[in-house]
Amino acid sequence: MIGAFLLSAALAGEPTSYVASTGAVVGTVSLPVSPDKVLTFVSDPIATNRVAGGSTRVTLVEQQGACMVLDYLSPSVIADVHYRVRQCPIAGGFESNLIESDSFSQYHAHYTLTPEGAGTLLRYEVAMTVTLWVPKSLVEQTTKREVRKMMGSFLEHFTGGS
Repeated sequence: MIGAFLLSAALAGEPTSYVASTGAVVGTVSLPVSPDKVLTFVSDPIATNRVAGGSTRVTLVEQQGACMVLDYLSPSVIADVHYRVRQCPIAGGFESNLIESDSFSQYHAHYTLTPEGAGTLLRYEVAMTVTLWVPKSLVEQTTKREVRKMMGSFLEHFTGGS
């Protein structure tokens, strides 16, 4: 049992996050499990939110074939952030696109999974334009920190930490 945990940890890589030249925030992490297991996990926004320990509330509004309409509510010091997205499968992962929000004029996020040896490289990218009067640099840095934290939570989840 301990040997399996150590092997899982050795196969896993440290999470990273950065702000791309486009302004999107990108996070990556190598996970010691198959792409199918990772896809099953990240396709469930309620489970990923629970594991990430976020204060965001996620509600399934409607199932539309393979897609889900989801409401997100994130408490914030400045103002609560509410947005509704449509999450749909794509080749190698899935994506979420904004339907409506008072907080964002644009929001697009996607997970992509790439087989990597005995595991999976998980990549998450989120691009958003906030309508609240908040400096862009603050939004980018806060998002970068939260994406790295989320990737770390996913790593912990798959290496036996949660």
